[in-house]
Amino acid sequence: MITQNQQGLDGSIKSLQATRDGAFSSAIAEDVIRPACLSSGRSAASVRRKMPYITLMFLVGALLACIGCDRTTPAETFQTATRKPMPSSVRIINSRTRAVTAVDHYLHFTISPEDLAAIVQGGGYNKDEKPGLDFHLWKGRPAWWTPERLGPGAVEFSHTPDEKGDAWRRRFFVNSTSNEVYCYAAPD
Repeated sequence: MITQNQQGLDGSIKSLQATRDGAFSSAIAEDVIRPACLSSGRSAASVRRKMPYITLMFLVGALLACIGCDRTTPAETFQTATRKPMPSSVRIINSRTRAVTAVDHYLHFTISPEDLAAIVQGGGYNKDEKPGLDFHLWKGRPAWWTPERLGPGAVEFSHTPDEKGDAWRRRFFVNSTSNEVYCYAAPD
């Protein structure tokens, strides 16, 4: 191996290493202030100019991966939001699960009154005959999530975290005939 160091005019130390072992040879040149790669001819300055693009590509890839994390089926969203399997009478109109900036679930579905009663009775929900329907204050809700459209006679069933280990807050807003529901669920 041959090594040679030389000081450049700008104060940088230039180094050249070369090896030869009969069949193979290689060389590495290095400018300690501005490294270079002999095989590609690219200088560190050109690599530095590309760093913002590399960083941007990494961030876009990470964002796309996170968005993919939000992909759940409506049935999975229903089961997570209600902690119950989805009954056959349920028809999901809209659903959204958000897991990037916050974890929450929004659902709008129809259901038979009997299946709704089974979920509410078995889930420790409290009934509020006069729900607060001032949802314009809710930030981040989907445009389609409009429980205020349920009309007069709408009721709210709420579940708060309990000592049994269920740390989720759930709210069902139900129309007067108990067959249309807007649901919101999120960890407390």
